[in-house]
Amino acid sequence: MAVYDIGDAVKLYTSTPFTDQETSTPTDPDVVRFIVRQPDGTTTAYVYGTDTEVVRDGTGDYYMLVRPDAAGVWRWRVEGESSGGHALAAEESHFDVLPQVVS
Repeated sequence: MAVYDIGDAVKLYTSTPFTDQETSTPTDPDVVRFIVRQPDGTTTAYVYGTDTEVVRDGTGDYYMLVRPDAAGVWRWRVEGESSGGHALAAEESHFDVLPQVVS
């Protein structure tokens, strides 16, 4: 598990591009959503095209930066959907944030 300090910029990203299953080529889903759950259980969703935090880095590649403000385990998920509401792909991961000891 990756370990960060409070205030670090943490890049959440698709480890492989969203891909068209029929042609095996990178594709942009109709909806790309990052869901971030803080250590206290608070969950926030960020959507490409609506929330400026989500950035398209190339066809099928997306990322966002999070600046954690609390110690503990942060969990996140990125998912892509087609216009019919079907998931094209999803990926989940987590990282740990250390408590601040110097203020």
